Amino acid sequence: MRPNPRYRTQSDIDLFCPPDSISRARDALLAIGYEPIYRFDDMPWDHLPPMRRRTSWQWRGNAYDPEMPLTMELHHCFWDHAAARCGPEDLNDFWERRTERRLEEITFPSLSPIDNLGYSTLNLLRDLLRGAIVTSQAYELAWFLHGSSRNEEFWSRWADVRDDELRRFESVSFVLATTWFHCDLPETAAAQVNRLPVGTRRWFEIPATAPSPMGWLRPNKNGLWLNSSLLASNPEKRQLVLRRLFPRRVLPVNVVVANKVPNRPPSEGSVWRNCSQYFVYLFARVTYHLGVLPSTLWQGFRWWWAARN
Repeated sequence: MRPNPRYRTQSDIDLFCPPDSISRARDALLAIGYEPIYRFDDMPWDHLPPMRRRTSWQWRGNAYDPEMPLTMELHHCFWDHAAARCGPEDLNDFWERRTERRLEEITFPSLSPIDNLGYSTLNLLRDLLRGAIVTSQAYELAWFLHGSSRNEEFWSRWADVRDDELRRFESVSFVLATTWFHCDLPETAAAQVNRLPVGTRRWFEIPATAPSPMGWLRPNKNGLWLNSSLLASNPEKRQLVLRRLFPRRVLPVNVVVANKVPNRPPSEGSVWRNCSQYFVYLFARVTYHLGVLPSTLWQGFRWWWAARN
C-alpha cells in the first residue's frame, strides 16, 4: 500500500491458501524448518497458528530489526464471518481475480489491486473490532486513498465488482483513515461512507468511543459497540454484547506459554513454571474484564445516546 514495502514495519506474512491446499502449505513450511507456535487445533480463527523458525532472537523494542525472524500465517479465508457475526460470507472472487506481481527480483501471485484494497480494509476492520489496531495499517490505507482519490477508473471498477455488503464494510475502514489522517476520499467511497448507519459513524465521532492511534496503550472493549452497529437484529446485538462483556473461552496453557516465551515450546519448560504462567494469565484475564466493565457500559451508553440524538 505504501510506495516502497521496504519501509514498512516488519510483521507476519499472510499467505492465503484455499482450504483444500492449506495442509500442503503447512507441510511445506514444516519441511524448511518452520514450526507452529502452538498446536494447530488450538486456533479457531481465520488462519492456522503462526509459524516461524526457532532462533535465539529476542525482542528489543525495534520493529525494524533486520534480525527479527519472519513469521508466516496461513489463512483459509479473507474474513471471519463467524467471529464478527456480520459481513461478507463468500469472498471467493478475491482468489479467482488474483494476478501476478513483481517486487524487484521476486515474482509472486497476489490479489488484484481492488481486492488488495478490500483485504486491507477488512483486516483493519477486524483489528478495529477486536481493539488491537496497528496504526501503520491505517496510515497505509490513508496514503492509498489520498493518492488514488482522483483515479475514477479504479473507483468505478471498485463499485462495479463489489456488492452492497462488502462496500459497506470496506467503508468503515475508510472512516478510520480519514478520521486519523484527514486524507482525501474519492467521491465514490465518500458516498458509501454517508450510507453507513448513524451508529457506525457516531462511533468514530464522539470521544467516548473514538479510536486513538495510541489506543493499544489503554486496551478497551469499545469495538463491541462498533460491531453491534453493523448487526441487523436486536437479538444478535444482545448476544454479541453479552459474549464480549463476559467471555467464556480461555486460551489453552500451551498457547499462553508460547506467547510468553516465543522461541521455546511449552514442553521445554518445567510443569511448575508453565502452570504458574497460566495462573497469572487467568488472574490477569479476570481482573481485566471486570476492570473495564463499568467504563465499557458507560461509554456504550454515551455512544447510544449520541447515535439516538
